[in-house]
Amino acid sequence: MVKILQIIFFSLLITMMNGCSRPKKKTETTFKLTGSSLVNGTQMQGGIFLWAKPVDPQFPDFKAVLDADDTALIPFGEYNLHIVGYEGPNAWSGNTQCGGTPGPTIIEGPEVTITINLTTAACDAQPYIDMIAEIANGGTTTTPASTDMITVWQTTIANETITLPLTNTGTYNFTVDWGDGTPIQTITTWNQAETTHTYVAAGTYTVTMSGTATEWRSFLAASASKLIQVQNLGDMGWTNLSSAFDGCSNLTSFAGGKTNLVTTMLNMFKNTSSLTSLDLSSFDTSNVTIMEGMFRGASSLTSLDLSSFNTSNVTTMASMFSGASSLTSLDLSSFNTSNVTTMTAMFSGA
Repeated sequence: MVKILQIIFFSLLITMMNGCSRPKKKTETTFKLTGSSLVNGTQMQGGIFLWAKPVDPQFPDFKAVLDADDTALIPFGEYNLHIVGYEGPNAWSGNTQCGGTPGPTIIEGPEVTITINLTTAACDAQPYIDMIAEIANGGTTTTPASTDMITVWQTTIANETITLPLTNTGTYNFTVDWGDGTPIQTITTWNQAETTHTYVAAGTYTVTMSGTATEWRSFLAASASKLIQVQNLGDMGWTNLSSAFDGCSNLTSFAGGKTNLVTTMLNMFKNTSSLTSLDLSSFDTSNVTIMEGMFRGASSLTSLDLSSFNTSNVTTMASMFSGASSLTSLDLSSFNTSNVTTMTAMFSGA
C-alpha cells in the first residue's frame, strides 16, 4: 500500500517581484508546514524532519523538525530536499527509509509543494527509534564523520540479508550502523556472525561503518548485487582494494575515499555495469602497483577523468579498460608509465 504525503511550504515574508529573477543568496523566507504530522499506525510519532541540502556546497545545510503550523527560516537557493517521517541514529546522514527524496528544488517562490510516496508496509515494519522530540529540544544525534564508509543497499523481499564482503587477510575493528534502528554492532573478524544482517522489510538502507577495515572484496560475494551506492569509501585504513566492487552490477554511484595506503586496485570496478560516471579525484594512487582490470567490463561508463592519478609505481595495466565499451571520453594526461611492464589488452573492447 502506498500513501501520498503532500507537504506545502508557504512563504510568509517574501513576495516575488515579477516572479522571474532569483533573489540573492542571503535572502531568507519563512516557510510554514501545513496539515498534520504523518502518523502511520502507532509507530510514526512527532513532526516531519526536513533536511535541505544545498546543491552549491559552499552553503550550509538547513535542518528542522516541523509539526503542523510550525514555521522556519530557510535561505533562498537550490536544494535537494529530504523529508522523513522518523529519525533513527543515522538521521542526519540522510536516512530516508520511511520517506522520500525529491530532486533539486529551487526555493525562491511564494509556494513550494513536495509530494512524497510512502510505502506503508515498509514503514510499519521498522523498529522505530523516535528521536524527533530530542532533535526539536536540542538533543544530540549521531553524525557520520568524513572518515566513515557509507554505503546504500537495496533489499527486495522481507527478511532478506546482506553480508559485508570482508576477507580472511584483512584487519578489522569497526562499528556498523545498519540503518534500520537496530543496535550498532562491532566487527573485529572477517567472518563473525554479525557481518551478516537481516532486514525485516524490503527497502533501501544506509549502512555506516566507523573504524578500521583494510580490505573489501565483492568478487563472488552473495550480496554484491544489492549494493547500489557508495556515498563515501571513507578513511578506514584501506590497503587492498582488489576486486573491491567486482560484480556490483547495480552500483550506480561512488564517491570519496582515502587510498594513500592502497597497493592494489586489481579489478576494483570490474563488471560494475550500471556505473555511468566515476569521480575518483580524491584517490591517492601513489603506492598502487597493480591497476590490472580496474575498469574491466564497466560497460556503461561514458567518461572517466583519471588526470589526478599518480601511476609512477604501477607495473601492470593489463585489461585496465577492457570491455568499457561506452567510453567516449578518457583523460590519462597525468599517467606515468615508466614502470609499467604490461599493457596487454589495456583497451580491448573499449
